[in-house]
Amino acid sequence: MSALTLVASSHYLHGVADGAQLPSLDERLNAVSRERFRRIDRFIALAVIGSAECAAAQALEEDCGLYLSSGVGPVGSNMQV
Repeated sequence: MSALTLVASSHYLHGVADGAQLPSLDERLNAVSRERFRRIDRFIALAVIGSAECAAAQALEEDCGLYLSSGVGPVGSNMQV
């Protein structure tokens, strides 16, 4: 059995007033990803941003696995991430 070591964790929370628009994630997504995503939902964009920002502060091994999880969110989007 291989050992699993947690080297970083992260979360994102942005409060929005009733009736207010959600902030655009495009700029943050473009800053952390070399891929240009055409059709992803907000949940997936947040997962990509969060994982990139979390891993950016670490010196990761080339064969390092990246595991994403959520206590909430759409199940279909969780599977795509």
